[in-house]
Parts: sequence; structure tokens; C-alpha cells
Amino acid sequence: MGKIQALEKGFSVLRTNLPKGKINTSGLRYVPPKQLAEPVDKFVSSVPKEIAKPEVSKMDIAFFRRYLLGKKLDLKIEPIELEQLFSLEGKEFEEGAFEFLLKKLNIPSNIRPRLIESTQTNGCPMIYDFMLNQIVVNPNMKTPTKEVHLSLLRHELQHFMQNMQILRSEGVGTDAVKHYSEVMSKLARQNNDALARNCTIEQLAQMGFDEEALNLHRQLKELLKNGTPKQYEEYMNQLEIGLQQYYTSLYEGLRNDVVSSMGTIKTGSSEWKRAVKFLDETKKGDYYFQPDGQIDYAKYMTDCRENEAMISQEVLSLKLFPKEGGSCYIKELKQGAGIESSGDAKIDADMEKLAEERKNGNIDFRKMVSYLYD
Repeated sequence: MGKIQALEKGFSVLRTNLPKGKINTSGLRYVPPKQLAEPVDKFVSSVPKEIAKPEVSKMDIAFFRRYLLGKKLDLKIEPIELEQLFSLEGKEFEEGAFEFLLKKLNIPSNIRPRLIESTQTNGCPMIYDFMLNQIVVNPNMKTPTKEVHLSLLRHELQHFMQNMQILRSEGVGTDAVKHYSEVMSKLARQNNDALARNCTIEQLAQMGFDEEALNLHRQLKELLKNGTPKQYEEYMNQLEIGLQQYYTSLYEGLRNDVVSSMGTIKTGSSEWKRAVKFLDETKKGDYYFQPDGQIDYAKYMTDCRENEAMISQEVLSLKLFPKEGGSCYIKELKQGAGIESSGDAKIDADMEKLAEERKNGNIDFRKMVSYLYD
């Protein structure tokens, strides 16, 4: 996908990866990532008629829930594939790692996220921007090893998968389009206001603004100089309305492409309920950041999007680092286990049953996850 200016005629320097026109997706069908041959059902008992005994801890239930989620998020990667990937160096490796994971996750080419560099990453080596559908890598915070880079990239791509889950969910996707459009149009308005107040026309021209965009800013400057505050505000209000219509069209196009490529998630399903939670977290905006712009990790760890992305990163890390190196999936599970319900009664019942069997000594959990140490 090509780069598309967020405001088509130079109204803003913001950029986005959203499709400009309709992309032909006929014949495309989303194929989920390959799962491990070892079936989860091997460890999951039938749904019990009665709820598990009270003495079964919530931690046990969360423990097994994360285990099952970890199996779902695991990617089947052969040692020879990693050997070939790690033979690459520098930019070639970074681009190769991105393509490698895109292929493993079976992400259709017409909706794939953009990979860019910027120092605006809130103090993180890389981040995924839900609204711009792009992964931003900070060139000043290079990861120490190829293994770390690959595992972090897997984390951010899980956020991409969450965003696609939001957009393809009935009702939730429509809500997301509305929210994303409102936020982006407000940001673009603020950006244009700041440029009109602080930059000369010559500076804007040097930034690449075309003549029509420059004329817009000439009008803004004229209103700031000779108009009233009310006139300027009314002009900006009309500009924001136009921006929101523009963004709505772009996000609707992206949502349609996602549904065409990956299918619709039906209302009431466990995936749909998860998508509702993902969007709720996305709407919190600056909630997870401190006043200085840095991440508030105490809040960050409660975000269901981050919990899932961290599991995907942890599972891949076990394939890249020996367990004696300090990366222990079981330890990570115990430390980071969330207590929230999965939203699916059958899964919750299965989890409670598994936890009860473990408590009674009928399950060797270490053996269950031994494949992660192969």
C-alpha cells in the first residue's frame, strides 16, 4: 500500500496508511495462522454440569486461560527459518523480520500495517498506532539483539491483529470508524491551527504544502490578523467537519477491505466480546500516559490489549532464548495473569475444570507446556 497524505490537499502534515480508493479484494480470503499440531482439546475436559469448587483459585483459572491463549497465539516456526532470517543484517534483517511475521500471521497484503521510523514513540523502541495502522520504530532506541527485535515486532503485530478484530466485528467496527474519525479530525484541526499560528507561508512551502494548501493557510493567517476570534473559530469548525467526513470515508474503506479479506465477526461471539474490550481500551486515549508523555506502567499492565500482546511476545521469546537465560513462560504467566472472564461461558467452565483437575494432582502443567521449551 502506498503512502497517503492524511489530509489530501496538504491541510496537514499528518500521514496515514489508509487506502485512498477501493482495493480489489475479490478472491482474497483470510486464513488463520497455522496452529500447533498438538490440539488444545487434549487438555480440555468437557464442560462440567456444576461450577468448580470454591477452593479452586482464580489464579489457577487465569493460569490455564493464559496457557490456552498462548497456544492460540503461538506461531509454528522451524529452526531453519530462524537461521535463515538471522543471517540477514541491519535494515535487511529488520525488513525481513517484518515480512517473516506478516507471512506467519497470514496478513493480507491490502490491509497490512505500514512500518516507519520516528522518535515519537513515548519512550518505547516501537509502538503500533491503532488509528494510523502503522508500526513506528524509534531509530534512537535500537533493540540490542535480533531476537529482541523480532519478539517486540511480534508484540506490535498482535496489536494490529486486535485492531483488525475491532474493525471486522459487527457494530464494533462501525463504532471504531466513528471514534477514529473524530479523534483524527480533531488532531488535524489542532495541527493546522498550530501551523497557522507558528509557521510562515515560506516555511509551509518548504514542508511540501501545495498551492491550494498554502492558500488555506493564507486565509487562516488573514483571519488571525484581521478577523475576529469568532470568525476564526467558525472557519475552523467548518474545516473540522470536512476533515471528519474525509476520515470517515478512509476508515470505512479500510473496514470494508478488512471484512472482505478476513470475514465478519458475529455479534455475541467470544471474539466479538473481546473486540468490544479492545475498543474500550483504545478509547481511553491518554489514560495510560503520565503528564510527561511517558507510559504509566501501573495502568498499562491492566490493559487487555497489552496482556494479549505480551503473551504473544513471551511465547515467541521462548523459541529464541534458552530457558536458563531467565525467560520462563510459567513464571511470566503467574506474574502477569489477569483475572478477567474470557466472555465465553464454555471457555470459563473448561478453565475451572482444568484448574480443579490440576489442584487434585491429575494434570502435570509443566508437561503440558513442555513444547514451549523444545
